[in-house]
Amino acid sequence: MSARTASLRLLLLVVVLAALPAQDRKQHVRQVDGQPVCTVVTLKTPGANRRGGQGYVLIDAVSNDGQAHRVSLRLWTPQGAEPFVELARVLEVGPGEQARAVLPLPCGRMDPGLEVVIDGDDRNSEWPTHRGETTAALIVTDRPDRTAESGALATAVLQIAGGGSPPAILPRLPGELPNDWALLSGFDLILVDGASKLSAEAMEVLRRYAFAGGRLVVGRADRLPPGPLATACAQLDVPGRIGLGRLAVVGQLTAEFADQVQPMFAGKLDAASGPAPAGFWSSLAIPGLGKPPVKVFLLVILAFAVLMGPVNMGWLRKRRRPLLALVTVPAIGLGTTALILGYGFFHDGFGIRGVQRSLSLLDQRSHEAASVAARTVFAGLAPDRLDLPAGTVLSAPRLVFGDDGHMDGGTLPSRTPTVLTTAWQGTARQRLRFRQVADDTLEVLTDTELRPAAGTPMFVRLPDGTWFHGTDGRLQRLAGNKVRPAWQRLAERLGELETDPDLEPSNWSTTGERQKSFANYVQQQFGGMLEPGSYLLLSDAAPWAPDHGLRATWHLTQHWVHGRFGEEDVVR
Repeated sequence: MSARTASLRLLLLVVVLAALPAQDRKQHVRQVDGQPVCTVVTLKTPGANRRGGQGYVLIDAVSNDGQAHRVSLRLWTPQGAEPFVELARVLEVGPGEQARAVLPLPCGRMDPGLEVVIDGDDRNSEWPTHRGETTAALIVTDRPDRTAESGALATAVLQIAGGGSPPAILPRLPGELPNDWALLSGFDLILVDGASKLSAEAMEVLRRYAFAGGRLVVGRADRLPPGPLATACAQLDVPGRIGLGRLAVVGQLTAEFADQVQPMFAGKLDAASGPAPAGFWSSLAIPGLGKPPVKVFLLVILAFAVLMGPVNMGWLRKRRRPLLALVTVPAIGLGTTALILGYGFFHDGFGIRGVQRSLSLLDQRSHEAASVAARTVFAGLAPDRLDLPAGTVLSAPRLVFGDDGHMDGGTLPSRTPTVLTTAWQGTARQRLRFRQVADDTLEVLTDTELRPAAGTPMFVRLPDGTWFHGTDGRLQRLAGNKVRPAWQRLAERLGELETDPDLEPSNWSTTGERQKSFANYVQQQFGGMLEPGSYLLLSDAAPWAPDHGLRATWHLTQHWVHGRFGEEDVVR
């Protein structure tokens, strides 16, 4: 090792030690007559301070006196924070027992406050705080002596991807991981020490995090026990793709392997964290919403002028009571105003409507899928609740969590266009099959739930590398020199859904930057060239993606599906 390399490594270690959180773990003890009766330990693991994604809070409560105890938990941010967060949970601790709860910790520029109340009268509060780090890395290891070097690797990579600012480095034991990948979605990078004692459940959560769009780096993968994560590592080059995300395998989690990890980041990180990039946060224009009916309003104004002038004055002159104008003029004005407001109110309706687009990776071979969806939704009346299935991350300007695995209807306020982004990963049984009618013709055998949208182009690349392209389920062989132009025509569909700058909820980035980010994200996922044994289409629906129980009228829909299939899906 050269003197310069050693100096740089020492500098990185110093930066990492400064970035390590000083006090993530806090203890709250309820005492009676000077004796502890219930102990609650909280461990905050926040993700990046950019919009989207989630970290988590681990709560461990112990009964010290052989009696049952009730622990009330509340996460919150003040009104005006984005996102606004409100969550309440109750943890029941049996006599002499230990109980654990894991709470979602939505990412944002403000770290939510945490309130712990033991048995109703022992209150401990942590106030919301602003955080400085814009990026975050999680290190999973049970070897504390490896934390600094692993953090140096994360710092070396994220300082470049994050524009120079040092990241937040959070080391956690394997037993301190959540059981849902969604609670890891707020991290820009997760480093896993393969020599640590990882349970099968922890490894599966980490693998699903990567499949859903995360970036996972495994050191000493040869020490991993048999399982899905070990299999995924064995099948990849460095770095490699897994679902919508990236997986890299390195010899050691040290800064000298940064060059092998850096390609996981295609350029700089954007203004959003989590699986949904900034392009999914654009406010899409909902046709007809908020557009004034010019002809109707002109008729109302004309009627107002006629009533206010000839009709009103003639009626007052006939009654010879001109002072009544002090009553009739305001009354006509108020009536006209109420008519205009009422028309606008009823014109937008009381139901739910909007525009949606999504991108999905459907692996037919493993019956597994991941999707990222963006919806701009208008609710005439706020729904009672929004469903939130396991393995789902919902991001919105307001996040009001219910008490039984759903979101409260306050997440979607009435008569306010709201941007909802959803990331999901799980099992999907839908599949497309193909029949090769002739050497130059391929027929698509559509699934009842998955089918290409009428008139839209579709690409298929057979396992032998042959390209096919066409519409309406009838595809023709495509010569190699014609792939790029045909691909470009399909890419133009990315700009079909217009954004509405008047509905932009924040200034995280400009509308143009977000649209560009969305197009770039789609292009990066496919690289302009599908791998053998895959297809790309615009589908009528993405039935695997959660709709949160919204019974909405969708004016415009765009579902991009990147599918992977095997030889068994081709009938010859």
